[in-house]
Amino acid sequence: MSIAVVCPSCRKKLKVPDKAAGRKVLCPKCQGGIPVPELEPQEEPKMERQEEEPVAPPRTAPTPKQEAEAEEPTFTTPTPTLREWLSGFTEGATLPKGLGITSLVLALLSVPVLCIPFVSIGLSGLGLILGLWGLVAQRRKGAEKFYPLVGMGASGVALALALFTSLP
Repeated sequence: MSIAVVCPSCRKKLKVPDKAAGRKVLCPKCQGGIPVPELEPQEEPKMERQEEEPVAPPRTAPTPKQEAEAEEPTFTTPTPTLREWLSGFTEGATLPKGLGITSLVLALLSVPVLCIPFVSIGLSGLGLILGLWGLVAQRRKGAEKFYPLVGMGASGVALALALFTSLP
C-alpha cells in the first residue's frame, strides 16, 4: 500500500510507501520536507492486487547529523615524499647542534675502546666527519657553532689517542 500526501510548499500530490509513515520525505519538485502521517492499523480486504506503475521511492529528509557531515569538509594531510621528509632534517637550524652532539658522543665512546684500535679509530673518525658536517651546516644556516666545534675537538683528541696507542 501507499500513503497519499500533498507537499505544503508546491501542492504536488505524491504517493509514498507505508514504511515512510511518521517520517518526513522530500518533495521531488521543490525539495521541501513533507510530513507523512502515521498509519492506523486496518484490516485489508482480500482482493486481487492491481499492478501500479512503479514510482521512484521518495527521498527521506536528511537527519541533522547527516546534514552536519555533508557540510563539514574533510581534510587529508598529504604524505610527504622521501625527498621532502629528508629535507626537513637538513633545513632546520638544529642540524648543526645534533651533528655536534653526535660527534661528541662518538668521541666519548671511542675512548673506552682504545685497546681495539680499528673500532676506536673508526668511531673517532666518524665523529670528526660528523662534526665537520655540523660546521658546514652551521655556516649555511647561521646556527651556533659551539656543539660542532666541541664534537670535532673531542673526536680529534680521541683519534689522536687511538692512533698513538695503535703504534707499535
